[in-house]
Amino acid sequence: MKTANRTQNKLHHHAIWLVITVVVWTLIISVSLFWHYQIANKQSIELASNVAQAYIYRDIALRRWGAAHGGVYVPVNEQVEPNPLLSHIPERDIVTPSGRILTLLNPVHILTQVMEEYRDFAIPKGKVTALPETLLNPQKNMPDQWELSALYAFKSGAIEKKEVVKINGIPHFRLMIPLLVNAECLQCHTNQSYQVGDLSGALGVAVPMTPYLKAKQKSLTLIYISYGLFWAIGLFSLIYFFNQTKRHVHQQEQTQKKLLQLNQELEQLSFKDALTGIANRRLFDNALNREWKQAMRDHTPLSLIMIDVDFFKVYNDCYGHQQGDACLKTIAKILSEVAKRPKDMIARYGGEEFALLLPETELIDATHLAEECRKKIFASGINFSHSEIANVVTLSVGVCTTIPKKDDSPAQLLDTADKALYIAKKLGRNRVAYSHINH
Repeated sequence: MKTANRTQNKLHHHAIWLVITVVVWTLIISVSLFWHYQIANKQSIELASNVAQAYIYRDIALRRWGAAHGGVYVPVNEQVEPNPLLSHIPERDIVTPSGRILTLLNPVHILTQVMEEYRDFAIPKGKVTALPETLLNPQKNMPDQWELSALYAFKSGAIEKKEVVKINGIPHFRLMIPLLVNAECLQCHTNQSYQVGDLSGALGVAVPMTPYLKAKQKSLTLIYISYGLFWAIGLFSLIYFFNQTKRHVHQQEQTQKKLLQLNQELEQLSFKDALTGIANRRLFDNALNREWKQAMRDHTPLSLIMIDVDFFKVYNDCYGHQQGDACLKTIAKILSEVAKRPKDMIARYGGEEFALLLPETELIDATHLAEECRKKIFASGINFSHSEIANVVTLSVGVCTTIPKKDDSPAQLLDTADKALYIAKKLGRNRVAYSHINH
């Protein structure tokens, strides 16, 4: 029972360890997975940001180039008409020797033309805008709500605004930077009282996030699969280790049970007489001491019967030791059948002597039982033609009964029963005699 409880406790502790380890392992995987998710999300935004910056820098370069060259002359047509805001420039419009009319485009106009003409290309959409009160062309450059908030931020000193927002339900990375007035700008903005360094508008671009989100999703799918497999391998490894430990614990339990069984068998063998299989002297002495103490506590009688096989030395000399051993086995078997109560003990005391310990038994009952033992052995008819008193094996029996007192000892009971046995032999053997402890 104790071994089983220890085994259950071990398995319980291992089960708790398994649950804790699985939880910790799952947390580690979850945290790492979340970290990779954040990295993938950040990378997709960084890629879109890099693209947006590239287009912004391209537009800035184009604007600066146009400003550095004082603008660009292009043919007048349906898409390009003379800019009324440049009417104060004497050479806004010129005619070539062949008669073609050319008009001057300022840097912002150049940039706007490029954005409008290539709007249908699969490239991020750019836009030049400004605060509504400063717009020269409100129909084309009116800022939306996001752009308006960026313009006010630039007016307060911000150097850029970037954010992932939805345009028509599709995520876009939006980037906008301020456009500040420089000396070249004053050529076109003389009527607006601008000074160098003032905010004239802003340049923005919106990069669709769809391709980057698809790439991120593919990457995350691979990460999910990898982490799922990694987690499953770890989980199965933990379960396998737990099962191996469980099997090892059960094997230990079985081994301990076998060892316990062997120890019990060895203990039983150490208390059994090797020849007859009944209790030996060691077990008898332990039982006598135990029953003596119990009888003293309960004030109950304790009886002892000492039995000796008559002329057994002669029996061995006549029939041999093997036959003598067989005789002792038969006697032990018959005596065991007579002592029927579980608390009675029949033991081989030594050689051809046997002892029968009878707790809670009065002298008269012990004497009757001793007589029954003698009669049964006589009636068994074990041949002994060289006996001096009969042609069969006989017993001499001594009986003693006492209620143990404080000053008495088990040795006194043994000595008194042995004296009664001596009396039985002296009176001619094959008989029962009894004696009392003298106080």
